[in-house]
Amino acid sequence: MPHEHALYEELSSESFLEYAFLRRVLSPAVAPEILTRVIPQKEVLFDGRTYRIDYALTGGQLHIAIELDGFEFHGNRQAFTYDRLRQNDLHAAGWTVLRFSYDSIRLDAGRCVSQLQAVLALDPSLVRFLNWGSSRRETRHGSKSSLRFLASSEKLQSNDKQFGSLILRHCSRQAQSQDASRLPEASAGGAWQLLSFRRD
Repeated sequence: MPHEHALYEELSSESFLEYAFLRRVLSPAVAPEILTRVIPQKEVLFDGRTYRIDYALTGGQLHIAIELDGFEFHGNRQAFTYDRLRQNDLHAAGWTVLRFSYDSIRLDAGRCVSQLQAVLALDPSLVRFLNWGSSRRETRHGSKSSLRFLASSEKLQSNDKQFGSLILRHCSRQAQSQDASRLPEASAGGAWQLLSFRRD
């Protein structure tokens, strides 16, 4: 049975960066039927350490970790060093790591979609979920349901605050419907294979 809602409406997001990834990258890249293979905030234990992955995608051969990097939490020397050690542990634990920044989603979403699809295509059990040929169309023009978002996001280059407000309104609605005590942060941190986005 076809899904009634888009992925960005089905999956939880704890920040506007996570929502931007769901809306502008994951949703155009794959069919909604992949939903059962996407795990938000997946915990991974390795060598006595616990890591939380922003979005994990499980395939038959690959475990893919989507890492969304906000500059506020990943822009200093200590965080830079920690992120490398963390990513090495995730690789050793069998994860493929993909990282995306805030600006990469904001300014080059089409390329992010293509990179995600290229990695997913390496797993035969995930290939069937790909929206081949739709990434450029969806990212540049959008479906009817996403035209309003894309029109707003195009204004990012001149007005990041407007985009942030749009995302935060969405996250606030999600927080109210799920757990009112967990209000979204204004920036994201976050790295299975591993995909990350960094807000620079």
